[in-house]
Amino acid sequence: MHNPDKLKEMVNRSGFPLQIGLAHHVQSTTELHGWQVLYQEHAWRNKQESTDGFVDIVLADKSASIILVIECKRVLDSSWIFLLPNKDGGGRRHAKAWVSRYDGSNFKYFDWKDVTLEPTTPESSYCIIPGQDAKSKPMLERVASEVIFATEALAAEDQPFVIRRGDSERIYFNVIVTTAALKLCYMDPSNVRIEDGRMTDSEISDGTYVRFRKQMSTKILKWPQNAISTNYLVNAKENTVFVVNSEHFIDFLSKFDVDKINM
Repeated sequence: MHNPDKLKEMVNRSGFPLQIGLAHHVQSTTELHGWQVLYQEHAWRNKQESTDGFVDIVLADKSASIILVIECKRVLDSSWIFLLPNKDGGGRRHAKAWVSRYDGSNFKYFDWKDVTLEPTTPESSYCIIPGQDAKSKPMLERVASEVIFATEALAAEDQPFVIRRGDSERIYFNVIVTTAALKLCYMDPSNVRIEDGRMTDSEISDGTYVRFRKQMSTKILKWPQNAISTNYLVNAKENTVFVVNSEHFIDFLSKFDVDKINM
């Protein structure tokens, strides 16, 4: 006979309890923040990228116009360290989101776009996760890329729904919720010793949620006729994934507010 404690430990080593518990926590606190669980374990297929999978949780706000596509990552006794060049006095309000905008006859916009929103957070392009294989693709970049592919697939799947609503807009955001402790390492680039690549001084503090932004797309992009700078390629390949510590996720939802005036 199988040992019940060992079976329970097998379940706890998986990520499913976090995923199920987080969805329940959102539903049971809807009156506080207005978000509802739209899907769990939702199958997706990104035809353009020839990838598929299951997104853990999809949330919608009260108006069903703001969508969060969420991947849950349970880790044990681990810290994710985000490097920041220096304290920026409050962080960033911009983030890359997928925007589906329909004017009643056709889609005026159906692509990634920078938008402004709360909460303001630190933004980093570098994350150090202990125990990673230096020869393989970093875990956070790999998971973030998959969430981005899932978001694109979900937006394509939702097109008929947006059309049925008539003059409407849906905005999709990428989110990773983790049990890892988030650490912010503020470092001055001038304090890095070039001879050995070590920093001589830094400040490390606790974080709750972070914008992780970098070039996570490997798509071959077409140059628009009005592009006169290689910055176009840099911006087009960049994307934003919110990384949120699980204990602070409800607080994150309560503060989440998109500034549509600047859309």
